[in-house]
Amino acid sequence: MTAAEFFDWWRTQLSELVPATLRGSWHSAKTTVALKIGGGRVELGAPPANTTTAINLHGGDEGAQTALAQGFLSRLPGVPQRIRLTLAPEEYLVRRLILPRAAQGHLNEAVGYQLPQLTPFTTDQLFYACGEAPDSPADGQVSVWLVAIPRQRIKRALALIGQLPPDGPLPIRAPPEPGEQLVVSWPIQDTAASPRRRMRVAW
Repeated sequence: MTAAEFFDWWRTQLSELVPATLRGSWHSAKTTVALKIGGGRVELGAPPANTTTAINLHGGDEGAQTALAQGFLSRLPGVPQRIRLTLAPEEYLVRRLILPRAAQGHLNEAVGYQLPQLTPFTTDQLFYACGEAPDSPADGQVSVWLVAIPRQRIKRALALIGQLPPDGPLPIRAPPEPGEQLVVSWPIQDTAASPRRRMRVAW
Protein backbone atom coordinates (compact mmCIF):
# COMPACT_ATOMS: atom_id res chain seq x y z
CA MET A 1 0.00 0.00 0.00
CA THR A 2 1.41 3.38 -1.01
CA ALA A 3 1.31 6.46 1.22
CA ALA A 4 -1.41 8.02 -0.96
CA GLU A 5 -3.57 4.89 -0.70
CA PHE A 6 -3.05 4.78 3.08
CA PHE A 7 -4.14 8.41 3.54
CA ASP A 8 -7.18 7.83 1.30
CA TRP A 9 -8.16 4.88 3.49
CA TRP A 10 -7.51 6.85 6.67
CA ARG A 11 -9.58 9.79 5.45
CA THR A 12 -12.42 7.41 4.57
CA GLN A 13 -12.39 5.97 8.11
CA LEU A 14 -12.40 9.44 9.69
CA SER A 15 -15.15 10.71 7.38
CA GLU A 16 -17.52 8.05 8.74
CA LEU A 17 -17.41 9.85 12.10
CA VAL A 18 -18.69 13.08 10.52
CA PRO A 19 -22.49 13.63 10.25
CA ALA A 20 -23.83 12.95 6.76
CA THR A 21 -24.96 16.56 6.23
CA LEU A 22 -21.52 17.93 7.02
CA ARG A 23 -19.82 15.19 5.03
CA GLY A 24 -21.89 16.06 1.98
CA SER A 25 -20.96 19.72 2.29
CA TRP A 26 -17.30 18.79 2.64
CA HIS A 27 -17.36 16.66 -0.51
CA SER A 28 -19.07 19.34 -2.55
CA ALA A 29 -16.48 21.87 -1.51
CA LYS A 30 -13.54 19.92 -2.88
CA THR A 31 -13.35 16.81 -5.05
CA THR A 32 -10.24 14.99 -6.18
CA VAL A 33 -10.55 12.90 -9.32
CA ALA A 34 -8.25 9.87 -9.12
CA LEU A 35 -7.00 8.12 -12.25
CA LYS A 36 -5.17 4.83 -11.85
CA ILE A 37 -3.54 3.58 -15.06
CA GLY A 38 -2.15 0.09 -15.56
CA GLY A 39 -2.70 -3.00 -17.63
CA GLY A 40 -4.07 -1.00 -20.55
CA ARG A 41 -6.97 0.51 -18.64
CA VAL A 42 -7.80 3.44 -16.39
CA GLU A 43 -9.79 3.30 -13.16
CA LEU A 44 -11.64 6.51 -12.36
CA GLY A 45 -12.46 7.29 -8.73
CA ALA A 46 -13.29 10.13 -6.37
CA PRO A 47 -11.84 9.50 -2.89
CA PRO A 48 -12.97 8.81 -0.25
CA ALA A 49 -15.64 6.86 -2.18
CA ASN A 50 -14.53 3.27 -2.73
CA THR A 51 -16.33 2.74 -6.04
CA THR A 52 -14.41 3.03 -9.31
CA THR A 53 -15.21 3.04 -13.02
CA ALA A 54 -12.81 1.01 -15.21
CA ILE A 55 -12.33 1.93 -18.88
CA ASN A 56 -10.17 0.11 -21.43
CA LEU A 57 -7.61 2.39 -23.10
CA HIS A 58 -6.74 -0.06 -25.90
CA GLY A 59 -9.17 0.61 -28.74
CA GLY A 60 -12.69 -0.60 -28.00
CA ASP A 61 -15.97 1.21 -28.51
CA GLU A 62 -15.29 4.92 -28.03
CA GLY A 63 -19.00 5.58 -27.55
CA ALA A 64 -19.15 3.09 -24.70
CA GLN A 65 -15.98 4.54 -23.16
CA THR A 66 -17.42 8.06 -23.33
CA ALA A 67 -20.68 6.88 -21.77
CA LEU A 68 -18.80 5.29 -18.86
CA ALA A 69 -16.80 8.49 -18.30
CA GLN A 70 -19.96 10.62 -18.46
CA GLY A 71 -21.65 8.36 -15.93
CA PHE A 72 -18.68 8.72 -13.60
CA LEU A 73 -18.67 12.52 -13.92
CA SER A 74 -22.40 12.72 -13.25
CA ARG A 75 -21.92 10.93 -9.90
CA LEU A 76 -19.18 13.22 -8.58
CA PRO A 77 -20.11 14.69 -5.18
CA GLY A 78 -18.75 18.14 -6.05
CA VAL A 79 -16.80 20.26 -8.49
CA PRO A 80 -13.45 18.61 -9.39
CA GLN A 81 -10.57 20.67 -8.07
CA ARG A 82 -7.63 18.29 -8.24
CA ILE A 83 -6.31 15.40 -10.34
CA ARG A 84 -4.39 12.53 -8.76
CA LEU A 85 -2.71 10.22 -11.24
CA THR A 86 -1.37 6.81 -10.20
CA LEU A 87 0.75 4.81 -12.65
CA ALA A 88 1.73 1.16 -12.44
CA PRO A 89 5.51 0.54 -12.62
CA GLU A 90 5.32 -0.56 -16.26
CA GLU A 91 3.75 2.78 -17.26
CA TYR A 92 6.83 4.94 -16.63
CA LEU A 93 10.62 4.94 -16.96
CA VAL A 94 13.25 5.97 -14.40
CA ARG A 95 16.75 6.87 -15.53
CA ARG A 96 19.92 8.32 -13.99
CA LEU A 97 22.30 10.52 -15.96
CA ILE A 98 25.36 12.66 -15.42
CA LEU A 99 25.42 16.25 -16.64
CA PRO A 100 28.04 19.02 -16.51
CA ARG A 101 27.85 21.32 -13.48
CA ALA A 102 26.84 24.17 -15.82
CA ALA A 103 23.49 22.41 -16.44
CA GLN A 104 22.51 22.59 -12.76
CA GLY A 105 20.52 25.80 -13.17
CA HIS A 106 18.69 24.57 -16.27
CA LEU A 107 18.04 20.88 -15.58
CA ASN A 108 14.65 20.66 -17.31
CA GLU A 109 16.03 22.02 -20.58
CA ALA A 110 19.26 20.01 -20.38
CA VAL A 111 17.44 16.75 -19.66
CA GLY A 112 14.88 17.48 -22.38
CA TYR A 113 17.67 17.48 -24.97
CA GLN A 114 18.80 14.04 -23.73
CA LEU A 115 15.40 12.30 -23.81
CA PRO A 116 15.75 10.64 -27.25
CA GLN A 117 19.07 9.08 -26.12
CA LEU A 118 17.75 7.99 -22.72
CA THR A 119 14.36 6.57 -23.76
CA PRO A 120 12.77 4.86 -26.79
CA PHE A 121 10.66 7.99 -27.36
CA THR A 122 11.07 11.47 -28.78
CA THR A 123 10.69 14.51 -26.53
CA ASP A 124 7.18 15.33 -27.78
CA GLN A 125 6.03 11.77 -26.97
CA LEU A 126 6.80 12.10 -23.26
CA PHE A 127 5.86 13.84 -20.06
CA TYR A 128 8.84 14.02 -17.75
CA ALA A 129 10.23 15.35 -14.49
CA CYS A 130 13.80 15.51 -13.25
CA GLY A 131 15.91 16.71 -10.35
CA GLU A 132 19.35 16.53 -8.79
CA ALA A 133 19.91 13.21 -7.04
CA PRO A 134 20.47 13.31 -3.25
CA ASP A 135 23.85 11.58 -3.69
CA SER A 136 25.05 14.04 -6.34
CA PRO A 137 28.59 15.25 -5.52
CA ALA A 138 29.00 18.78 -4.20
CA ASP A 139 31.40 19.65 -6.99
CA GLY A 140 32.18 18.34 -10.44
CA GLN A 141 29.45 16.77 -12.55
CA VAL A 142 25.79 16.60 -11.47
CA SER A 143 23.92 13.34 -10.94
CA VAL A 144 20.32 13.69 -12.11
CA TRP A 145 17.21 11.47 -11.88
CA LEU A 146 14.62 11.36 -14.63
CA VAL A 147 11.04 10.07 -14.64
CA ALA A 148 9.56 9.79 -18.15
CA ILE A 149 5.96 8.86 -19.01
CA PRO A 150 4.60 8.17 -22.51
CA ARG A 151 1.99 10.81 -23.35
CA GLN A 152 -0.56 8.80 -25.32
CA ARG A 153 -2.34 6.90 -22.53
CA ILE A 154 -2.20 9.81 -20.10
CA LYS A 155 -3.75 12.23 -22.59
CA ARG A 156 -6.40 9.67 -23.54
CA ALA A 157 -7.34 9.00 -19.91
CA LEU A 158 -7.54 12.72 -19.06
CA ALA A 159 -9.53 13.46 -22.23
CA LEU A 160 -12.21 11.03 -21.05
CA ILE A 161 -12.97 13.40 -18.17
CA GLY A 162 -12.42 16.60 -20.14
CA GLN A 163 -9.02 17.45 -18.63
CA LEU A 164 -5.56 18.27 -19.95
CA PRO A 165 -2.15 17.45 -18.44
CA PRO A 166 -0.43 20.24 -16.48
CA ASP A 167 1.79 22.64 -18.39
CA GLY A 168 5.51 22.08 -18.18
CA PRO A 169 7.30 19.27 -16.30
CA LEU A 170 5.16 17.07 -14.08
CA PRO A 171 5.16 18.03 -10.36
CA ILE A 172 7.27 15.08 -9.14
CA ARG A 173 9.70 15.79 -6.31
CA ALA A 174 11.52 12.46 -6.34
CA PRO A 175 11.42 9.24 -8.37
CA PRO A 176 9.53 6.25 -6.93
CA GLU A 177 11.42 3.28 -5.55
CA PRO A 178 11.86 0.30 -7.92
CA GLY A 179 8.58 -1.57 -8.36
CA GLU A 180 6.48 1.16 -6.70
CA GLN A 181 3.57 2.99 -8.26
CA LEU A 182 4.14 6.57 -9.33
CA VAL A 183 1.67 9.06 -7.82
CA VAL A 184 1.50 12.63 -9.09
CA SER A 185 -1.12 15.25 -8.27
CA TRP A 186 -1.96 18.73 -9.52
CA PRO A 187 -4.79 21.26 -9.12
CA ILE A 188 -7.33 21.82 -11.87
CA GLN A 189 -6.70 25.39 -12.97
CA ASP A 190 -10.18 26.39 -14.12
CA THR A 191 -12.76 24.85 -11.80
CA ALA A 192 -15.49 26.94 -13.43
CA ALA A 193 -14.90 24.96 -16.62
CA SER A 194 -14.90 21.62 -14.83
CA PRO A 195 -15.79 18.45 -16.76
CA ARG A 196 -18.99 18.05 -14.77
CA ARG A 197 -20.14 21.56 -15.71
CA ARG A 198 -19.16 21.05 -19.36
CA MET A 199 -21.10 17.79 -19.37
CA ARG A 200 -24.25 19.56 -18.15
CA VAL A 201 -23.85 22.17 -20.89
CA ALA A 202 -23.42 19.42 -23.49
CA TRP A 203 -26.63 17.73 -22.37
